[in-house]
Amino acid sequence: TQGTEARWLLEFAATAAKTDKFTDKPDHASLLAAGLVGEAGSVIAELKKARREREAYPVYRERMVEEVGDFLWYFVRLAAIAAPDLLAELQVPDKIVLPAADGPQLTAHLDFGASVGEVLAAISSSNHADIATRLRRTWALLTVISNDANVCLRDAAERNTAKIRAAGPTTKTVRAPL
Repeated sequence: TQGTEARWLLEFAATAAKTDKFTDKPDHASLLAAGLVGEAGSVIAELKKARREREAYPVYRERMVEEVGDFLWYFVRLAAIAAPDLLAELQVPDKIVLPAADGPQLTAHLDFGASVGEVLAAISSSNHADIATRLRRTWALLTVISNDANVCLRDAAERNTAKIRAAGPTTKTVRAPL
């Protein structure tokens, strides 16, 4: 069970629920899973840029905070609808433990991407028994790569909430046919 310091994840999930524009769609879970995969790709791409550019990529941590926050949004929304009790069960780090001495590890990022693919496969095949297990594994790997990148998950969630609030109320745009 979560301690009081870990309630931020449930609070973030409640905030994310208010901004979910997919709720009225029949393929709600699939849309969230697709978003999860896209954001996981962005997290992995940031690592690739950091490995390629090294010190010439000073915005790495800042970009990772943003990308991890975006990933968290999709994660908590998908967990809330596909495995409703999961968020309350997760081990939630409240701070960075000790970043990896030599920086983020590519293997952990690839494992993270693979685990997100497994979530997508479970959603796609409607394998509800596997979804919670796959989401748990993804969470565990997210905590590892976030820690290695010196990104606190709580900070990423707070930044995501601030970004959404700064965007203000949104309305659907109707595009005229070309």
